[in-house]
Amino acid sequence: MTVKYLVTGAAGSLGSSIVRSLLAQGKDVRGLDLPGDPTAKYLPEG
Repeated sequence: MTVKYLVTGAAGSLGSSIVRSLLAQGKDVRGLDLPGDPTAKYLPEG
């Protein structure tokens, strides 16, 4: 079974740091934010 990480507030300051750290470790990450959040464009695709 593969572990998947869900980060709420992924476009925020803390959330984006967590997402980047998990991705750097090769983890399977999903981010959740409010629809239309303008800072979401800075998150890595994947």
